Amino acid sequence: MMWFYHLANVVLRGLFAILLDYRVTGLENVPRTGPLIVAINHTSFLDPLLVGVFIPREVTMMGKAELFRIPVFGLIARLYGAFPVRRGEIDRGALRRAMEVLQEGGALMMAPEGTRGGTEQLQRGRHGVTMIALRTGAAILPVAIWGPKRFPTNLARLRRTRVGMAVGEPFTLKKGAGKPSREEVRAMTDEIMYRLAALLPPEVRGVYSDLTAAREDHLLPLGVKRAA
Repeated sequence: MMWFYHLANVVLRGLFAILLDYRVTGLENVPRTGPLIVAINHTSFLDPLLVGVFIPREVTMMGKAELFRIPVFGLIARLYGAFPVRRGEIDRGALRRAMEVLQEGGALMMAPEGTRGGTEQLQRGRHGVTMIALRTGAAILPVAIWGPKRFPTNLARLRRTRVGMAVGEPFTLKKGAGKPSREEVRAMTDEIMYRLAALLPPEVRGVYSDLTAAREDHLLPLGVKRAA
């Protein structure tokens, strides 16, 4: 229900202005049309809400199935356009829904780490974003967020939380003929993660701290056609 999505974002924007000291950069990089995977690092429940409020597109979100079983919260999440995914298994229903969003030209938020991190440090990327991007040809938009993990503590102390959000340049994946090998998929995933890491402050880049190790052998700027 897009009316609820937009209404909720108006309310959230007002709350963020009161509760957060935020800085958002790179919004000019967001493609306004076409299938798009918004790839974020994930450390706080605020991350998807920040994406919904500030990314100038209607973004469909995935959330762990347990959240949708919580009374009221589950209903609100569904009204907001989110859909559940069962972690720890291949959730074919969630995969079909994700593919539908992109095939219809929509924007889909995903966390390449696969789960919310216990710390702010960037974790090793999993292959979900890579596989869906390869299947759909969707562009990938890296969005880095830092700071919101301190929100509960600061709220209890009646302090505003400083939050940063940086939107990088979109890109697509290129591949050779045939099915990519496991090594190629791993390389693509790490290249996506390094794009995210480059947007984060050095102290929270985690396993992707060494940007000199970053490669872009499988990445293409948006608008550049893949090799046949």
